[in-house]
Amino acid sequence: MVACHDDGNPRNNDLANLRWDTPKNNERDKVAHGRSNRGVRGSSAKLTETDVREIRRRADAGEPLATIAADYPVSARAVGQIAKRTTWRWLA
Repeated sequence: MVACHDDGNPRNNDLANLRWDTPKNNERDKVAHGRSNRGVRGSSAKLTETDVREIRRRADAGEPLATIAADYPVSARAVGQIAKRTTWRWLA
């Protein structure tokens, strides 16, 4: 169990704002409050959400992964993971 902040503000340590919950639910709270570092907010992000949607569109159309990867700063393997929704799975 971890301490979670109901309002999403980690500096608000008022007891009325805190609760014990699972790490998974704490991550869900971060997403709901816009404090998650996934996607373009991640420090190592090489792609934008628009890039990911375009990669998926091209892959779904049957374009070779290596051809798609040549247009972005990622490998063909990374393009394949995006196309299969193994990575960036939260992005519609």
